[in-house]
Amino acid sequence: PQKLKRRDYQLTELIHCVKQKDLVFLDLGIFVLHAGMTGLFLVLPLMLVNQFEIPLADHWSIYLPVLVASVFIMVPLLIWQEKLKQHVKFMIMAFAVMGLNFVLLAWLPNQLYLLVIALIIYFGMFNFLEASMPAFLSKAANEKYRGAAMGAFSSAEFLGAFVGGAAAGWLMNYNNNWVFYALVGLMFLLVIMGTLILKKPQ
Repeated sequence: PQKLKRRDYQLTELIHCVKQKDLVFLDLGIFVLHAGMTGLFLVLPLMLVNQFEIPLADHWSIYLPVLVASVFIMVPLLIWQEKLKQHVKFMIMAFAVMGLNFVLLAWLPNQLYLLVIALIIYFGMFNFLEASMPAFLSKAANEKYRGAAMGAFSSAEFLGAFVGGAAAGWLMNYNNNWVFYALVGLMFLLVIMGTLILKKPQ
């Protein structure tokens, strides 16, 4: 800027953030993404212990290779997204894949390799969205409102983690699979909303 200007926070900045459709989609997306992660990590350790008889101390032997393998999904997606300039389409696709993946986790037979494949796909999509959504937000937000947009985005992220954990804990009182079914619904609701509110994905 030509001249550094100090001023107080203005409510109009926040209002602008909730009026811009692509920013609303990103806020909802990061909310759902972190709600899903928190919900999954309430159920997943219990699955590994009870269903697959893997002691808690050995869970790293599942998580570590899964995270490493997920990089080989995340990186190509980021490259293709930037090359094709279809950011929102790729994000909507990633949420749809995550929704299908939660269906697989809910109906998973007692086969550890299927669980590992499902987790690799999940973390590939999660890491892709975790990297691409803030990057797209910095491009989509008007320079004047970028700080407010990032603040709303971060608030939605942490609120999603809280709501996901609280809701998943409540659902687990009834059945662990209900957590996955709820996440399937959330993912596909977001896919539908994203398709409807974004007339021109860019």
